[in-house]
Amino acid sequence: MVADETPRPRVGRRSVRLVRRVAGPRLKFIPFGLIPAAGLGLLLMFGATVFARGAVSEVTLKTSQTAIETSGAASWAIVKTVSGQWVTLAGIPPSKA
Repeated sequence: MVADETPRPRVGRRSVRLVRRVAGPRLKFIPFGLIPAAGLGLLLMFGATVFARGAVSEVTLKTSQTAIETSGAASWAIVKTVSGQWVTLAGIPPSKA
């Protein structure tokens, strides 16, 4: 069996809708495109300075001082410096004195 290869007439109507989009006025990049970059820079500076000292270093200092006091080493050990989560202790242990 061979299929009928004669074209059939199309029934119905095909409609096409043409749309033209018009772009509105755009904002210029230099003043408005740099706002997110400036905000990211300010956020980075805040995270590296104010937040780092208040949320990390001070909590680490208080926790290390509390740990020294509870362990009984407060008579000979002191917290010398705290930088981030790095704590430097100073003092001479009683076994070395």
